[in-house]
Amino acid sequence: MHLALADWLIIAGYMAFALGIGLWFSRRASRGTDEYFLSGRTLPWWIAGTSMVATSFACDTPLFITGIVRDSGIWKNWWWWSFALTGMWAVFFTSRLWRRSGVTTDVEFAELRYGKWGIYLRGVNAVFMNFLGVCTMAWVILAMMKILNIVLGLNELTGSAATANVIAIGICVFVALVYSVLSGFWGVVVTDLVQFGIAMVGAVSLAWIAVAKSGGISGMMAALSSSGTADKLAFMPPAAADGIPFWQAPIFIVGIFLAVQWWANKNADGGNIIIQRMNASRSEGDAVKATLWFNIANYAVRTWPWVLTALASLVLMKNLPAGYGSEDAYPLMMVKFLPAGLLGIMVASLLAAFMSTIDSFVNLGAAYYVNDLHRRFLRPGAGEKECVRTGRLISVLLVGCAALVALNAGSIRGLWAAMLKFSAGVGLVYIARWFWWRVNALSEMTAMASSIAITLTLGWLAPGMPYALSLLIVVSGSTLLWVSATFIFHAPRADDAALEKFYSRVRPGGWWKKYAERTGVSPASLKPALIAWAASSVMVLALTLGIGKLLLGSPGTGMVLLIISTAGAYAAWKAYSLSRESDKDPHKETEKSEYKAA
Repeated sequence: MHLALADWLIIAGYMAFALGIGLWFSRRASRGTDEYFLSGRTLPWWIAGTSMVATSFACDTPLFITGIVRDSGIWKNWWWWSFALTGMWAVFFTSRLWRRSGVTTDVEFAELRYGKWGIYLRGVNAVFMNFLGVCTMAWVILAMMKILNIVLGLNELTGSAATANVIAIGICVFVALVYSVLSGFWGVVVTDLVQFGIAMVGAVSLAWIAVAKSGGISGMMAALSSSGTADKLAFMPPAAADGIPFWQAPIFIVGIFLAVQWWANKNADGGNIIIQRMNASRSEGDAVKATLWFNIANYAVRTWPWVLTALASLVLMKNLPAGYGSEDAYPLMMVKFLPAGLLGIMVASLLAAFMSTIDSFVNLGAAYYVNDLHRRFLRPGAGEKECVRTGRLISVLLVGCAALVALNAGSIRGLWAAMLKFSAGVGLVYIARWFWWRVNALSEMTAMASSIAITLTLGWLAPGMPYALSLLIVVSGSTLLWVSATFIFHAPRADDAALEKFYSRVRPGGWWKKYAERTGVSPASLKPALIAWAASSVMVLALTLGIGKLLLGSPGTGMVLLIISTAGAYAAWKAYSLSRESDKDPHKETEKSEYKAA
């Protein structure tokens, strides 16, 4: 047992706070599904955006980053840094459209977009997204299980790794369920504000102490150089690929991350957890600001405490104890170097991160079942109270499934890579459905089915295939199939009314000429949004790299990157202003003109 009394008191205090919030909001959450799943669509941008950050800041994230930095180096973070391109696409292209659509969940969008042909796709998507949600919760539970095993010394206490895992998962499941079932989405977003603050304090504290123990930044870098691990400091992958095939070379891997992965994955038009918060925002403007704040905080703010801790671990704990892997270095550093009290804050911060992510996926998974299966197909006349009760019951079932998956999984990275490949082929169709009228329900079904089929086939025929190469094959095959299906099977004429209704409500840009002429609503220009997306992507990535360079003793390069980031921010702001001008609501403009004339 590594926790002192002070640590236990801090953890207990946080748990009492979280439970109190759950109880406080339980009555409000019980009013109906709109309150339970979307907080009544009244969230200001700073609450919605911080909740986005807190939810993506799971307890698995520092372990994942520690593992890739120790094994490969800083450059391997491009695996997830590449998703900054996805995030900024959501800011300037889809955040306003999602809020404008008025849907409760992202899978409900299928029926709005495709009409009667999207009804059953909506049901299929609800099942598929819950499958992916269970996988996500499983890797988060797996991470918390590893942390609790090390911090509480469960292996030593029980004498059995299997028993220790069951106890750790039992603790995780109990904590997640008691809180999330009570409070609904209101409790999730309110506690996210506190959870994000605690999590950042814990991460920064550990990084500060770890670097100090390593001799400061200069001492740590000198130690890495003398131990032959200076290559871990590289921000970009090595160009040379001596002795390995090109498709296993780091430069090829990062190329796939930046050229393919960001638009090919299931989060290409926002991602379900982020979309839920866009839809819960009180206005389109709040949805845009929330998503922008999320991307800045997600990449530029939270990256470096974890990277610094991982680098320090290579100096302080280069050789880990027997039975521990690279991902375990993070909790081992906590136990070894944090004093009493601060260790309690750190454990509470990881518990906060765990609860934030699990609660969000539990709430969204329940929304998928209640909104897109139960009330749509099984019990169309179900009342609000019945739906909330059903959502709470489904929450228990989903967490139980995730716990079973976690018990049988060994690696956080393995689960993450598997989920990315399973959903790798759907990203482009998720983007295209907003801007091209010809995309139909069969396009989506083909993309989804082919991604799963190709991934399973590769796993059977070539189980050792590198991630980047298998991702490229899955995306290429799936895209070829869904584009072919789109042209072969045209959207039936019966769906014209649905397409016209969708266009009139959402007003997307792109290729909607026929429906623009029918409704008299001109499509928004995509050019300013494209410029804003490109400039803002440069802004976020340059800011992220610039902060890293400043922290690691390269002030000249760091300042240049910060100047580039500032220029990108200015260009994005100017382009966004033009984008807003071309996307004004014609109905509101007509009302204003009539009012002035009167």
